[in-house]
Amino acid sequence: MAGDYSRRTFNAEKHYSSVLMQQGRVQLDADWNEQAEIETYRRETGTADIIGNSGAPMHNAGFKVEPFVASPFIGSPPEGAGNFYITAGHYYVDGILCENEHPILFTEQIDLPATLPVHATGTYLAYLDVWAREITSLEDPQIREVALGGPDTTTRKKTIWQVKLLRLGNNTLVTNCMQDLPVWNTAIASGTGKLSAQAEENVPSQNPCNFISTGGYTGLENQLYRVEIHRAGDRNNATCKWSRDNGSVITKWEDQDVNDKNNLIVSNIGPDEILGFAGGQWIELTDDTHELLGKPGILVRLIKAEGQVLTIDASTIKDPDNPTATSVDIHNFPANPKIRRWDSAGELSLNSAAWINLEDGVQVQFSAGTYKTGDFWNIPARTFIGDIDWPIDQSTNTRIFQLPQGIQHHYCKLAILKFDGIHFTVESDCRKIFPPITELTSLFYVSGDGQEAMPGFKLPNPLKVGVTNGQWPVKGATIEFKIETGGGSLWPSPDETGATASLVKLVTTNEDGIAACTWALGSSGAQRVTATLHNASNAPVHLPVIFTANLSLASKILYDDTSCQNWGNEPHGTVAEAITSLCKRSNTTRRGCSVTVGRGGQFELLEEAFKNVQEEDICICLLPGEHPTDGIRAQRKTIKITGCGATIVLKSEFRLDAEKITLGNIGFQAAAKNAHIILMANEVDGNNCTFIRANDDNEKTPFVLILSTKEKGTDTHLYWNANTITARIALALTNGVNGSIINNTINGAVILQYTPDYVWATEEEREIIKMLTENKLTHTGSLHIHGNSIDNVLTNAFGILKSAEKLSYKSLIVSENVFKGVNNSFVAHVLTGVNNHFIEPVIKNTIAFLGIQVTLMGNVAVNDNTVIQTSFGKPMGVNPNFNLVNIQVL
Repeated sequence: MAGDYSRRTFNAEKHYSSVLMQQGRVQLDADWNEQAEIETYRRETGTADIIGNSGAPMHNAGFKVEPFVASPFIGSPPEGAGNFYITAGHYYVDGILCENEHPILFTEQIDLPATLPVHATGTYLAYLDVWAREITSLEDPQIREVALGGPDTTTRKKTIWQVKLLRLGNNTLVTNCMQDLPVWNTAIASGTGKLSAQAEENVPSQNPCNFISTGGYTGLENQLYRVEIHRAGDRNNATCKWSRDNGSVITKWEDQDVNDKNNLIVSNIGPDEILGFAGGQWIELTDDTHELLGKPGILVRLIKAEGQVLTIDASTIKDPDNPTATSVDIHNFPANPKIRRWDSAGELSLNSAAWINLEDGVQVQFSAGTYKTGDFWNIPARTFIGDIDWPIDQSTNTRIFQLPQGIQHHYCKLAILKFDGIHFTVESDCRKIFPPITELTSLFYVSGDGQEAMPGFKLPNPLKVGVTNGQWPVKGATIEFKIETGGGSLWPSPDETGATASLVKLVTTNEDGIAACTWALGSSGAQRVTATLHNASNAPVHLPVIFTANLSLASKILYDDTSCQNWGNEPHGTVAEAITSLCKRSNTTRRGCSVTVGRGGQFELLEEAFKNVQEEDICICLLPGEHPTDGIRAQRKTIKITGCGATIVLKSEFRLDAEKITLGNIGFQAAAKNAHIILMANEVDGNNCTFIRANDDNEKTPFVLILSTKEKGTDTHLYWNANTITARIALALTNGVNGSIINNTINGAVILQYTPDYVWATEEEREIIKMLTENKLTHTGSLHIHGNSIDNVLTNAFGILKSAEKLSYKSLIVSENVFKGVNNSFVAHVLTGVNNHFIEPVIKNTIAFLGIQVTLMGNVAVNDNTVIQTSFGKPMGVNPNFNLVNIQVL
């Protein structure tokens, strides 16, 4: 329906918050109505911002689809087949409240008449269609104040909600509420067509004696034109009708002359031809069913209007459902039949890009696009300005094309259904449920889960939960901590004087919203505590937070025996079983994984341990004290020697040969000048050991020699960390030893690429330089010398030149070392010397860096006689300004 209004002025883009009356001014309907629309817009927009596009309140959630159980005994198909219930309650769509006071059947919706049960099987989407319908006293007589003797006053807007079904496909279709559905998008798409309006442009008269303009709005009355789409379609197929009074001239259709069906009996024909009905006018026959279903009525021209009878011209009947109709029947309009006057000559075609004349200079134009029945536009026309009120594009000074001002539909999904021909089943409930704002208090986990303690002992940290309302902490909330399984006890946290332990502990949250308690574990079984939020009535609310803990029991801890071969068939799957097995052994029989050597140990001497322990993997623990040896030559798969306060006293050679050798926290003391250590393995680890061979000034044999396993087909990887070596030749590495020498104190020389006839002389140096520049050296492996205090490092020229491969390091990094002695030499394909200190204070000191790519930066010498000699193919960073030491390029 449409009311009798002067104009519609609400525009959300103007951001008006209220309409203010002024004293002594004319009261206009447009101002009142704008205030109502401002409030409606504010309410619906604010609600949508909070709830989202749709949602139902948790405690009164309506519009749930409940399948109707059809009776198998009544009718064929059974009574109720193809039907379902819509539950009572509230639902919001785009901020609009939809209310359903009582559960109703799908086919019995008051505002969706003529709805029939479903017959076709398939997958369906149930959805809400929500829109606003104008109600006048013709639809609701109670709006009219009878004391006024007949005239009506205001109209109403009613929220119309309609639960509809959309078939998505057959029963095998798999879909869900969140999936994008093209058929749904098409069904709810709004029209895209637009309308522009103008008053006819002024055309100057050709007669100089005629001063009357033929342009603009020439009507004698202020009007609110309404252009409304009659038949839906695109611009080529849609039609429209128009009214100068917003379509507000309407009357109730009471009956039909049984002798002449062209005589329609109405409640009244209006006071006059301007506000009533007269011959030659076009009318639309409709009722509530047509309007609620969005269907156009029947257009027909009047012959005359007399008394309470409207006589129609049957030859002009335009029935959208029956194009050949020659008569009308009131029984086809069962729900409140009514007749509305239109001022257009029936329905008009939109199929024109030109301006369409309405009357008195008012013109409209339609854009290309789609149009739906009921789409409308209002055009205020004013005599005072001789023009219409329509927005203008200021940049082009042309009238703007606008989308329809109504009817605006709002949609949301309710459920995905399957229909087998008789029953519906709900596949998914698409409704979104929200709690009241005052019930947004939440309980959540903070810390304390998954800890471990021995039976009867308190956990290291308390159990903590938090309570918030939104993001804000809640102080004074009551939390119940309760031991569910495993026994034990709960204590306040922090501890309170005089507090007692219990199985249940009520704790209130502090200012940060945190509640905490301490948990002493039980003796056995699964250990579990729950924390539950209680309301003011001490009733539990919200989901609980669950804490679990583990008992520190040796019987529950897995023992991995893969590194020890001495268990035999004894059970040792857990730590408890392993400890029990060890306790049953005597000191003289079977051993654990480690062999103890020394006074009180399993063996007195190292020689005895290596002789009597035949396993491929041997782990020796040296007891505190000195461990003299005349000489060791041992070969195993893995050799590990560790100790605490233990020193091996060497009289001759100490040689170990294995795949992996580990030395840790032990000392080596040479009792003879030629005593030395040889380590040969794929991997050599030396950590926190001390090596001392004093007074060996003329000794040419390295104290510690790392032999490469290159002859066996693999390089040796050396990890030499935090050791102290004192000897003339402290450490030597043969060809093929790679790895790192880090954070050691070496009081002596380190020789790289060692051979017994080691040498570094000018002649050999020139030969190495020549082979480097001619790319005749084989480059392999890498070594990192970092953070050490070393006398000096010498690269053995014979180790390079006399090896079959003519071998040098591919990468050698020398960084952040302190060199205390003179004459250092380094050779590698890629050679880096960074942040080293050369602190020999007096003697001329020469350091050779030979490589293809050499980087020297941040090196410092305290002796002005210190010179770095370099030879390289691609210098990188060898800028004298980058180093506090003299540099010479050979």
